Amino acid sequence: MRLPNADPAPIGRVLDAGADAVVIAMIESADQAAAAVAATRYPPAGIRSFGPLRASLGHDTAALQARVSVFAMIETAAALSGLSQICAVDGLAGVYIGPADLAISMGVDPVGASQHPAVLDAIARIHRAAADAGLVTGIHAGNGKTGRAMARPNRRRCGEAPNSTCVRRPGND
Repeated sequence: MRLPNADPAPIGRVLDAGADAVVIAMIESADQAAAAVAATRYPPAGIRSFGPLRASLGHDTAALQARVSVFAMIETAAALSGLSQICAVDGLAGVYIGPADLAISMGVDPVGASQHPAVLDAIARIHRAAADAGLVTGIHAGNGKTGRAMARPNRRRCGEAPNSTCVRRPGND
């Protein structure tokens, strides 16, 4: 589930409802990435509040915590300067690239950004930093053509639909 920032209350709510992963948008620093991870962990490792909304999730805090993957969404030029520090944050499962916002922050029109050399270079930098840290790299793609172009080796996640679309229709559509 994509969330706009590392605010612990909404992160806790989606996890308590059964989400297995959170993608936290606009991460620009290691501190923000660490705050996102802390919001998914119970004390003493984090600040998550206990409150599973689905009985089927159980009450074992270690198991609830272990099922969660945290992805830092890298989508600004500012994040590029602290990329290795972001990727070094303990508890991150991966990074998820937002190419349109990344392009805009670099002064590039988002239309056609998936072929712009500076944006492609930034995407490659993000992927290398994540791979060096042992993290999964994902990237957002607005359609199948872009998704196929962006699905490179070691980018194991490629999202094409916003959360609202996924909620409205099953994933097999």
